[in-house]
This record gives sequence, C-alpha cells and structure tokens, in this order.
Amino acid sequence: MKRYLLPLAMVATCLIIAGCGSKSTTVTTGDGSVTVNSSGSTSWCQVGSDWNYQGTDGTAGEWKIQELMSGGQYDGLCHVVYSGQGVSSDYYFDESGENGFVEMTLPNGQKFSQSWSK
Repeated sequence: MKRYLLPLAMVATCLIIAGCGSKSTTVTTGDGSVTVNSSGSTSWCQVGSDWNYQGTDGTAGEWKIQELMSGGQYDGLCHVVYSGQGVSSDYYFDESGENGFVEMTLPNGQKFSQSWSK
C-alpha cells in the first residue's frame, strides 16, 4: 500500500502546480516522476485532467480526475481513478492531499478501503 501513497503525494503536488496555468508539468523525485496534463484551469480538481506516474522500479500508472464530489461520504473531495499494474483504485482527497480515502480492487477481485490523514 505504501507504494501508492508516495505517488498520491506527488500527484497532489502536481495538481497544485498544474492549477497555476501550466498545460503539462512534470515533477521528479528519487522514486520516479509524475507528468500532469491540465487544461490550465485554476481549479485544484479539474475534471478531465490526467497524470502519468513512472517509478524508478519500473512501476507505472495513470490517474484521471473524475469530479469534485458533492454530497455523500466524500463531499468536497476530488475523485480520481487510478489504473495500472492490474489494479483499479478510486481516490478521494482534499485540496491539501493530506487527507483522503482509497478504494482498491485487486486483480483477484478482492476490494478494500483505507483512509489517511495528517
């Protein structure tokens, strides 16, 4: 699970940077890089924006922003769908990226949920 939290933190950073008007932004750390493609909107949760992660260990994934949730358990959180390495995940997080939830479906069909907060 830890290998998914680092990319999520990188993604939150990219979302903040992408909101500043960039159309394509790449953030690189020792663990890999994330490229964000954005419409240049100032929204921190711009529907349709996407990003790709490439880890130094060969792992890769793609995220796509679905919507800013209104109502229900995830009210006010950004909904992002991740796919890669046979895993499908739905992330819901706040603007800081420090609080949220992940719902994951593993290749064997097993599902689980986890939350994180600062």
